Amino acid sequence: MSSLQTWSYRKFKRNMNDIAVESIPEVSSVSIKKTLRNHTSFEEGHTCFIMSCNLCTRKPKVARIYINKTTGMFMCSGCKMTGQWQTLEAMLGNKKIRAKKAPAESVEEIEESIKKTLEDVASNTRLLRLLEEESLNSVLKKFKLPGRL
Repeated sequence: MSSLQTWSYRKFKRNMNDIAVESIPEVSSVSIKKTLRNHTSFEEGHTCFIMSCNLCTRKPKVARIYINKTTGMFMCSGCKMTGQWQTLEAMLGNKKIRAKKAPAESVEEIEESIKKTLEDVASNTRLLRLLEEESLNSVLKKFKLPGRL
């Protein structure tokens, strides 16, 4: 029996977030620290803030949430929950994140709003068949549609 056969292999699954750097909102470490100070105890590392995870089912001492100081992205070591700072901030119950409920609109107001929006779209839309060939090719290329090029 070769030594390769005696090894047992484990399969690891890793979920990746496919987020463009430009789409991550800027957040300051000072604002993260202020929010954490108001809601929970935490440790401050060189690159991240570390707090126990009260969201997952594992023991809080085992499951830890790591919050990147630069981007605000977070990850729990227990439940593997990841996301942006605004998501965690909302889960911590920051009052600034909670939106005030707007008064409900009547059905007639909603229908009128939809009708107006559709009319605006129709009046500001140009038919593709009326575009010049160069403009049409540009649109087709932008949306990766098949057609003349």
